[in-house]
Amino acid sequence: LYTVFDKTLLGVMLDMSSVSYYEYANRIICVPKTLLGVITTVLFPRVCRLTESDNSKALKKIFDTSFYFTSLIGSGFTFIIIGVSRVFAPLYYGTDFEMAGDVMIVMAPVILVVSLGDLIRTQLMISKHRDGQYILCVVINAVVNIVLSISFIRIIGIYGAVIGSVMAELCGLVLETWFCRKDIKIKSTYLEALPFLLIGVISIIPMVMIEQSMGISFMVFLLQAFLGGLTYFGLCMVYMYKFRHNYFNLIVKNIKHV
Repeated sequence: LYTVFDKTLLGVMLDMSSVSYYEYANRIICVPKTLLGVITTVLFPRVCRLTESDNSKALKKIFDTSFYFTSLIGSGFTFIIIGVSRVFAPLYYGTDFEMAGDVMIVMAPVILVVSLGDLIRTQLMISKHRDGQYILCVVINAVVNIVLSISFIRIIGIYGAVIGSVMAELCGLVLETWFCRKDIKIKSTYLEALPFLLIGVISIIPMVMIEQSMGISFMVFLLQAFLGGLTYFGLCMVYMYKFRHNYFNLIVKNIKHV
């Protein structure tokens, strides 16, 4: 919905080249968003059954685990895309679309925000028939997106539309969390995601260093993605082994069953 608004506003207020940069960046961002959406889709029927049977203990366990791993994977996708975007965009779309890489950097946080929002909507709102609150969130998000995009496009161009979308999604996440505040412990839940954000920032460093020292090429992109992913998920595994051993054991158990 917000993408349609943004592209329309960019076409009216700027030019079609801005629409192209936005569209090409959004196509890449949609890939990890779709992959993360599989988590909520797969778990939704089970959550509905547990909701109908009023099994609050099992529901809490599923939500906590889903939130944790969505934060882990979503943060990884977000920061790896931030790290490789300026090399990836000209390689994939051509040198005329280098700006799409910069747009991807600003747009990347949507991956994590949307994924967490989808999780809350499916497991805590839709499954519990909170349709009124859900619709209210959608309407408020749309209004926020239009107002912020129009305001920011006039100041910073295409980046204004992207920031408007990110802020609208973040606004929606905050509202959804507030509506579900009786079902989750807000502070402790979101603090679980903080280490992944810090590790994500660290993982950007080797990717940026590689770009600055080696330029733009397909091999550089592969090296960036490999080292960035290795740094991120390696540090995450170390963190979980030290402080969240239950989740570490869960990952190891599932890897052994593959």
